[in-house]
Amino acid sequence: MATAVISRRGLLGLLAAAACRPDPRDPQCRRAVDYVGAPWKDAPASLLDGRQAGTIDGALAPELVARLEARLDAVIEGSKAPAISAAYAVPGDGMWTATRGLACAEPATPVTGDAKFQACSIGKLITAVLVLRLCERGVLSRETSIAKWFPRYPNVTIDHLLTHTSGIYSFNSDPNFERELAVYRSPEELIEESARHADLFCPGATWSYSNTGYVMLGMIVERCHDRPLADVVAAEVATPLGLRGLVAQRPGVAVPGLVRGHRQRAPLGETHYEVPHGAGSIASGADELVRVLHAVLAGRLVGAASLAAMLRDMAPMFDDPALRYGRGMMLYEAAGGPGLMVGHSGGAPGFRAIVAYLPAEPAFVAVMINDERPAEAGLWALVQAARGA
Repeated sequence: MATAVISRRGLLGLLAAAACRPDPRDPQCRRAVDYVGAPWKDAPASLLDGRQAGTIDGALAPELVARLEARLDAVIEGSKAPAISAAYAVPGDGMWTATRGLACAEPATPVTGDAKFQACSIGKLITAVLVLRLCERGVLSRETSIAKWFPRYPNVTIDHLLTHTSGIYSFNSDPNFERELAVYRSPEELIEESARHADLFCPGATWSYSNTGYVMLGMIVERCHDRPLADVVAAEVATPLGLRGLVAQRPGVAVPGLVRGHRQRAPLGETHYEVPHGAGSIASGADELVRVLHAVLAGRLVGAASLAAMLRDMAPMFDDPALRYGRGMMLYEAAGGPGLMVGHSGGAPGFRAIVAYLPAEPAFVAVMINDERPAEAGLWALVQAARGA
């Protein structure tokens, strides 16, 4: 999960809150208002020119594979990460994937062929897909109020949750959050904990990353399907795409091949990674993340209108105009690196991960690390290797 940062956007949030509280009859600021945050931006129309839909089922050229293999070895050595799962796919050609290193550094335990890493907030991409599929079927609308499921928030809509504009406190902002992951907490408990904190602003006023909002979306998906989120992910995403390793984690159910999280190569204690639910409970390998993003951008998991919505009205994340969030999708535009990318990244205690499509290559790239090392650096290293740099 990405951490909800308040300090850098504190002034913006205060201004937004002040703008939506002139009415003394609404002291808790729960009514929806017009957006007054940093300007939105749509992803460039040229991002999806059809090349992204090419098949990735084949094998890449041996010369490219050799460069990627060598660079992955260098990334592991240079980062000192216990293990990395990586994938690089070129639409129309095929995909390379590899996993190296230690599932646990102490005692030294090599990764196995079925190794799975925490996908962290990349799980939000899948949750958004599930919600948008329900909208396509007429079960939900993005303008649907969540009051049916969460009466405390009558003026928060599905779209507010998807776009992080609900103003709902993010449960992981609590300084005790990581320590509390040592025990299981249900989605209901996370939402109750968030409700004990004041809303950050009126629904729709501005942007603030809320893991709580995506837990709510995960619960709404469960209610609409009348089955656990893990079952919905399997039926709607993993099985149709033939992904045997990608799972949404369940409380009390061990995941075969799951690697241990680390901090500076020291293994973390027991951590309940299933707790984030719809905000980030997915475990997988890098190749499966690539296949999910490829299926989304190729229009095989959501329709054209839903895909366009994911890439529209993208607000700056944490006041950074080079990093934007739409509906379950992130847009990266940092200069001096890999260039324009679309996908999702995230972090959780002991893990970092990213999956992205780079239209300039064109290529899909995913990197997952079982330590708190920047996955973006690993992605950039693989892109450079592919470019021959």
